[in-house]
Amino acid sequence: MPKLVYLYLNSSSLVCDCSMAWLKQPNIFEKLPFDFINAYCGFPEKNKGKNLIEVPLTDFVCLENSPKPMIIFHPESKMVLERQNITLKCGVNSSSNEKINFVWKKDNHDLELISTNHYSSFEFNGMTQFSVLNLYNISMSQSGKYQCVASNEFGITYSNRSILSVVVYPFFAKVPGNSSVKAGQTAKLECAANGYPVPQISWQKDGGTDFPAAQERRMRVMARDDVFLIVDVKLVDMGIYSCTAKNVAGMIAANATLNVLEPPSFKTEMSNKQVRVGEEVVLECLSHGSPKPKIRWIKDGISLTLSNRHFFTAENQLLVIMEANTDDSGTYQCEITNSLGVNSQKVDVLVMPFYQSLIHEYTLGFIVIAIIVCIIIISAIWVLFVYKARRPSSNLINSADNKSLDSSNSKDSGTGESTKRSQEQLFNDCLNVPQKLNNNGNLSPEINLPLLSHASVVLGENSVTYRHSKTANLPAQLPIKVPKETIEDPKKCDETSERPCSISVPPPNKAQDSPPIAQQSSSHVSLYMPTNDPC
Repeated sequence: MPKLVYLYLNSSSLVCDCSMAWLKQPNIFEKLPFDFINAYCGFPEKNKGKNLIEVPLTDFVCLENSPKPMIIFHPESKMVLERQNITLKCGVNSSSNEKINFVWKKDNHDLELISTNHYSSFEFNGMTQFSVLNLYNISMSQSGKYQCVASNEFGITYSNRSILSVVVYPFFAKVPGNSSVKAGQTAKLECAANGYPVPQISWQKDGGTDFPAAQERRMRVMARDDVFLIVDVKLVDMGIYSCTAKNVAGMIAANATLNVLEPPSFKTEMSNKQVRVGEEVVLECLSHGSPKPKIRWIKDGISLTLSNRHFFTAENQLLVIMEANTDDSGTYQCEITNSLGVNSQKVDVLVMPFYQSLIHEYTLGFIVIAIIVCIIIISAIWVLFVYKARRPSSNLINSADNKSLDSSNSKDSGTGESTKRSQEQLFNDCLNVPQKLNNNGNLSPEINLPLLSHASVVLGENSVTYRHSKTANLPAQLPIKVPKETIEDPKKCDETSERPCSISVPPPNKAQDSPPIAQQSSSHVSLYMPTNDPC
């Protein structure tokens, strides 16, 4: 204890136990001036009457049967609502039969137990004594730290400090009220609460936390002003809003209804109706608004009422006419009304006699068929036009004599396949040289080919050679028929860079009256072959 400068003891009943051991620290008596007046031990018995300085340090121990008060039951910390009652209890143990004195302190100050809201009782149970502090109708001012002090002639002891918290149940300073706001305006809900600790304010809509205004960033909460705002109010914002105030003492809630006012309007437009006599007519008038609009049906300026054939369903949103007749034809009007205005829609209903409806149906059927036929004809013309526009042009002319000759050869072949054109015949059609009389009276070949590309054809004894050329000398006397199968190198013939190309020619039919093939050995002719021709 470095700050201790002077110690004065005046007792003949000191409890020389563990609590006095600090006085036996080394050299403490030598460094400090001590005046010992009746500084003698009164407990334990073996050291009773001994001077404090003479008692060895090992004898300063705490015993269970010490006459000095020892706290065995400390007062507990509690939290209590304002205006309620509270009890604090303190228990002390001592081996002495002497009565223990109890003192209660609040924030280190002695309590005046004569006060009507303070009371201390005494209980004795063998070696244990109790003190009970009763506080009635407690208030916020009684919050604090409470402590029990027990003492007798052998010493004094202190309990732990217990904390008494007085809380105030939340109560509303501003209660939210019902509100009605037009759509597009700003709704304002107020809510404020007091209590201790200060309660926290929260909002709910229809019992949940799903706020369309919050999701769309249209909600504002002003903490200082205790105001809840919804800007640009919509119908989805209508509902019951709950303000909740909560602290450790409890929770309170208040409800307010927000009504959003909107003029009446129609969800869908009504459409004209056309039915036969005896059929059913259903007219829809779907509307919305706030307050919910009232619906009235009018026909030709006269209000409709419920009858055997006229029914109103779905809160008058549907008008049903059973077994319609011609008298039901006319103009029907749906009128919707609420506190913000009136709106209406009209629709024409035509009930046709049976024969008139048949004529109408047949006429409609003919019109549909005519439209379909026109579409088909136009499509066919367009297909033919596209086909002709895309078909490759060809100037290849095949003479009727050659066709007759080919037909005769087919019939004379004896194969029985005169009606079937072979690949050889198709090629012959492309390279067919009709006969023509020259100046000597002999037959000369004549070739007419499309002017797309050209090739020079040299007529040999058993072959025809063609190469690029722009002239034609036709002294030959026989038509040259070159079967497609006799082409020696079809791939080479198709290439434009490799010319000439040799094509073998079979000998002529012996049955025909013609000069020998040798007469054609020096013949050549210019051929103009289309590159995309099937030949």
